[in-house]
Amino acid sequence: LFIVSSVSNDPMFELWATLTLWQLLKALHEGITPRRSVYLGVCLGLALLSKSTGIVLIPLAVLAAVSGSLTKGNQSPESTGRSGSWIANTALMLLTTGLIWGWWVVRNLVLYGDPLAMGVFQQIFLKDRATPEYFLSHGMTWGGYWTLVAYQAQMSLWGVFGQATIYMPLAFYRIGYALEALAVVGLAAEWWRFRTSRPAETDDESAARIRCWGAAILLLFLTLATFLRFNTVFY
Repeated sequence: LFIVSSVSNDPMFELWATLTLWQLLKALHEGITPRRSVYLGVCLGLALLSKSTGIVLIPLAVLAAVSGSLTKGNQSPESTGRSGSWIANTALMLLTTGLIWGWWVVRNLVLYGDPLAMGVFQQIFLKDRATPEYFLSHGMTWGGYWTLVAYQAQMSLWGVFGQATIYMPLAFYRIGYALEALAVVGLAAEWWRFRTSRPAETDDESAARIRCWGAAILLLFLTLATFLRFNTVFY
């Protein structure tokens, strides 16, 4: 709470990323309408404006706009019948996102010649910071390096402070591990419920659940890919 109360774009990004995921899951489950396309575009645009990490949400939003438009029926309360053209819904979502985020992309191009300003970020972020090459040149293997990265990521998920050198009492991390275990159990239970309840579901319900699971797996893959990419450049 202390960190979140400081001036930081992380809590703002987490808020809009969560709202984006909420909107796209509703689109995948219930279908998408022009109104929901706008809602999704607003949330995605504000997430991207808060932090460039939001770029991993763009493929998910496109998937939601396309797949939500191709559902047999739209269960949203604001409309009935088919969800409309997937081209129109996707274009409307991307247009809304562009109206909110586009000026920032133009600003980065003018100042840095880079839409995401990644070049200047790397230049500044690498100052006085260990890189993978530093650890490898001091006798650590790639296996040892990735073990260190995984350990540090796990600990910092719940709180590591200073220059990643100040740790909380062990009891705090044990609470965090218990929450993670509950999350894994919950996912396993939901997956089992999905597998065993499929015969009792309608085709639409089963297809909607598959779409939501597919979005979750895609998000996991994209997040893992960006995490691995980041840690092959910095640590």
